[in-house]
Amino acid sequence: MLTFEDYIDNNKIAFRIAKQGYYDIKSVKSNFEKVLSILGDLDKTEHIAALTLRLKNRVKVRKVIQGIETTEYIKTDYPIAKSVANAISIKTTKKFWGRKGRHNKMPMVFSIESSKNWDKEHIHALIRFKDLKQHYEPDQLSMILRGICNDFEEVNSKDHTAVEISMFHYCDDETKKLGSSIEYICKSSANFKDHSYDPLLHFTKRTL
Repeated sequence: MLTFEDYIDNNKIAFRIAKQGYYDIKSVKSNFEKVLSILGDLDKTEHIAALTLRLKNRVKVRKVIQGIETTEYIKTDYPIAKSVANAISIKTTKKFWGRKGRHNKMPMVFSIESSKNWDKEHIHALIRFKDLKQHYEPDQLSMILRGICNDFEEVNSKDHTAVEISMFHYCDDETKKLGSSIEYICKSSANFKDHSYDPLLHFTKRTL
């Protein structure tokens, strides 16, 4: 099992401090271990996707006021980003697990990167493709996941940089990629000295 101590080093901490101004190593370590516990034991036969999803700056919302339907655009915020992440979790599980996913979801972790204004427009995720019903090549998994993300109104499907996916084996040979990906989605917990912000999203068991 990959450990935070095996992966993190003083150079990375110094880099984060220089970039962010602060790095709460205890908070990042706690979330690092939490992510590993959710993803489960390493398995070289399985793949994992590191996903970065950039949402539109504004999204279209339809409202009915006094029986009249109107459309307005609102700025992308935390609730919208969390809603998209939850929907990705549900749709991905349904696609790859079918009926098995009615009561559980595939091992995956989402985080929302925070800005100083508490507007979160970037979603990060690690999605482990575990116990699949059939074999998929890595590029097939990436293509399906990209299609799921691009189907959302909140994502600009015409922007090829809106969805970034990196595929690699979930095993010891890929610990550098895995460690980097986990630390990256946990690093936002270092931005708040009072521990007031946890970047990891917590979803309950999915339901249809």
